[in-house]
Amino acid sequence: MKKAFVLLCAFAALLACSKNDFSAPPDNGTDKEETTHFTFKVTVDAPKTKAESKSVWLGGDIIYVKFHGINNKYLILTYNAGTSSWDVAQSTPFTGYDFDGAGSKICHAIYFPVSVTPKFTTFSEKQILEFVTAADAWPATYYLEHQNAPYKVSGTDVTLNLCLTIPANSVLFHIPGLQTTFTGYDFRVSNVLPRAVRGIQDDGIKYTLPSGPLAGFADVEGVVYSGYIVSPGTELDYYFYLCKGDSYTIFEKTCALTSGSFYKFKALDDASHMWKTTRLIGKFSVSAEKKVHFSQGNLRFVLVATWRFAENQWESFGASQSDNHRDLFGWGKTQDNYPNNVSENENDYSWFDWGNNIIRNGGNFFGFGWRTLTRAEWGYLLGIPESEFLTHRTDAASKYGFATVNGIKGLILLPDEWTTPTMNATHTNFTDNTITSSDWLTSWEPKGAVFLPVTGSRMGMTVNRETDGFYWTSTQGENGIGAVIISPSLKESGHDGVYNDPPSNSKAAGFAVRLVRDVVFNF
Repeated sequence: MKKAFVLLCAFAALLACSKNDFSAPPDNGTDKEETTHFTFKVTVDAPKTKAESKSVWLGGDIIYVKFHGINNKYLILTYNAGTSSWDVAQSTPFTGYDFDGAGSKICHAIYFPVSVTPKFTTFSEKQILEFVTAADAWPATYYLEHQNAPYKVSGTDVTLNLCLTIPANSVLFHIPGLQTTFTGYDFRVSNVLPRAVRGIQDDGIKYTLPSGPLAGFADVEGVVYSGYIVSPGTELDYYFYLCKGDSYTIFEKTCALTSGSFYKFKALDDASHMWKTTRLIGKFSVSAEKKVHFSQGNLRFVLVATWRFAENQWESFGASQSDNHRDLFGWGKTQDNYPNNVSENENDYSWFDWGNNIIRNGGNFFGFGWRTLTRAEWGYLLGIPESEFLTHRTDAASKYGFATVNGIKGLILLPDEWTTPTMNATHTNFTDNTITSSDWLTSWEPKGAVFLPVTGSRMGMTVNRETDGFYWTSTQGENGIGAVIISPSLKESGHDGVYNDPPSNSKAAGFAVRLVRDVVFNF
């Protein structure tokens, strides 16, 4: 009986101890930890960017620091130019419990050149320090980072040294002269994507690679754009697109972009700048409601599965057609019907607008906006007097004429708005207008004039009627496909040598293709 009493007393004492351990921590525990005041001793090296626009820290620059293992809290470092030091603020006061549990003692730091608002959210079941802009969109712009930066805690002192640099595989582009208007421009680079910061988690800075233009920010000389290189160090044909409204210019360069590099373009207002247009400036009405721009030259298919526009408007392969050099195509193109198809069987062809292909020097993207004119649009543009085309653009007949440009025969089309040079529109023969390449490139093309060279037509591997021009439309009728025929010797029904052929051409015929883009710009 006595032994049982002793055991019961011991069990009661054990229950009492357990209750005290959970409900009454020592006086020097939680209260002291929650009121601990930490001093942050911070040094930040000069930004490592290779960018002329960001080689020093400027007054008001802000760096956000997220510590591994510490949630709901971060540091805000603001550069004080007067003292050449960083002012430190805590989003929420840190406690001793925070740094006791820091474990690996690393942090992540990030700098943006644009204003952002930090906030904590949950992403993939993990807490993330998210950064948003005023438009509530992730900042997709140039930024600097230092991931896995070590720090030390000694008593109440937290010491960290940061060295922020451009992220891996990122590249910078600088365009002078856009400071006041850059928000109206889009800047894109083939094989380079914008990188949007999602936020910071314990395992590092999270980002996405959205499609679209690269984001930029203005500096003292121009605008800096940043992007992520898809194939760093690989030599590729890069295309740089600067767009505004329905206008854009393109610069092509074969090079190898390297991570962290800084590429500086010439100023846009420099008369010798390197930007080159790939769509002609002239606007042409093709209906009462629609205007278009023409491409810089006829479409061609060269080397290994590469679509391109001819560099100059007068260029054509003519009779020199081959699998690697072709610009006389059967009607349309599908995945199983490549441009080097020379079959004479119409069943081997099905429609797919050439403009939907990736054209290397015409956007280098799917769905860039190029398309083929319909037969009705050609009729409206040229003012061909046929009963089905009762309306046409103003003075249409006086806005085209036969010509020889740089020794090549063809047809000139003038845009809706045109003053000089004066064109002979008697529609007699190719000697109506004889123009040198120099005059064309300095006086005609810069004002929007279009030249359609005569190309001949192809059936199988044989090129015929080399003194005439044949251009496909996208219109299919019961008996075939429509095409525009350019031939001064053609005087049928008062067509003055330009005939908008009824849809009666064989799909297997090889004709030229000149693409357009609607003036309503959709990059």
